[in-house]
Amino acid sequence: MVIRVGVNLVQLDAAVTDAMGRPITDLRLEDFNLEVDGRKQAITNSAYFGDLAQAGPAPAHRDPAGSEESSTVAKSSGDEDQDGVVVFVIDDLNLSAEGMHRARRALQGFARAGGVGRTMVAVRTTSDESPSFTLFRSSEGFARAVDALRFTLQGSQGRAGQMTTSDPGIASRGWSAAKFLQAPVINPSQDLANTEQGAFSLLTTINGLGSIPGRKAIVFVSEGFSLTQTPTLLGAGSPLGSLFGDSSNDAALRMITDVANRAFVVIYAADPRSMVVDFPGARENITADEARLVTRFQAPATQGEGSLRQLAAGTGGLVLTNRSNQLGSGLFDVMRDQRSYYLIGFEPPVETFARTLGKPAFHRIRLTVNRKETRVRTRAGFYGVTDQEITEHTPPRTPGGR
Repeated sequence: MVIRVGVNLVQLDAAVTDAMGRPITDLRLEDFNLEVDGRKQAITNSAYFGDLAQAGPAPAHRDPAGSEESSTVAKSSGDEDQDGVVVFVIDDLNLSAEGMHRARRALQGFARAGGVGRTMVAVRTTSDESPSFTLFRSSEGFARAVDALRFTLQGSQGRAGQMTTSDPGIASRGWSAAKFLQAPVINPSQDLANTEQGAFSLLTTINGLGSIPGRKAIVFVSEGFSLTQTPTLLGAGSPLGSLFGDSSNDAALRMITDVANRAFVVIYAADPRSMVVDFPGARENITADEARLVTRFQAPATQGEGSLRQLAAGTGGLVLTNRSNQLGSGLFDVMRDQRSYYLIGFEPPVETFARTLGKPAFHRIRLTVNRKETRVRTRAGFYGVTDQEITEHTPPRTPGGR
């Protein structure tokens, strides 16, 4: 967050853990060291938010009022027993059939294991062009939304070729209900349109969460964006692109993370391909037709991973991959991570907001603590613009007419 009230105030949230990933809760202002663009900054305030004693995953929570749905994203529940807000954004426009199948099974297992707990959650797909979504107060609402997830033929890997399947049960296990499934021949123009829609989905989700107080999370389940195809949404002629004036290959992702940081939204990225789904009952045998589809639709495990890492690293989040965390246990890590963080404030020098040829600079942040064997995750940096300017330039809704 960047606020101008006579002076410039920048606030950033940070997760601090020990070598085992457990939250450290007793740090004081003098324990932190902050650098911006390599120059040490004086920290004006620090505060810890969360339980002083962190326990294991929260038990499954049932709304005592029996209500499954909350108001739309413009409002929070207001319940003191809630443990934050997490939105699962499923990038169905950029998921292979295998990726959607694995993501759906992992999320189903997460729901059965009580992973939601007291957290308010939502599930939305990037193919959904609505600017709003619904938060659920119970595991049951989350489970129903997950059960409804399907591989979409509108996706980048579902527009060319045909392959029939004789197994009607495939549709009930996460595949498309259509008679024909499409082979993964990617159309470049469709891929660009889907990437643009995915970026819009992230931005509108961030916008919706911005009005809710406190730290929020987005779990972005995707096989990644192309770093060489900057969406026209964030190009030089777009509202955000004209504000930032940044035309580098990774500019679009950096702009998304900047908007997220100002809304206190942390992005956790999960690539479901080749992951182990580590829940009881998650390893049942699948049919021969389903196995054949998984093999045919499988995408390289590393393609697009760089964009996911940039989204997570830019906001202080985690990347859940088969090389770091099993997807299921990683989702529990996300829930724990949201319940423990520090809020750090500082006043950058006036020249931080100076512009060269009308363009604001991107300032890199490095935050450390004076304690051994600790890990600190926070935002990667910020553009030298105010929150009001960001609000005025952020797209208010998703695009139509794909």
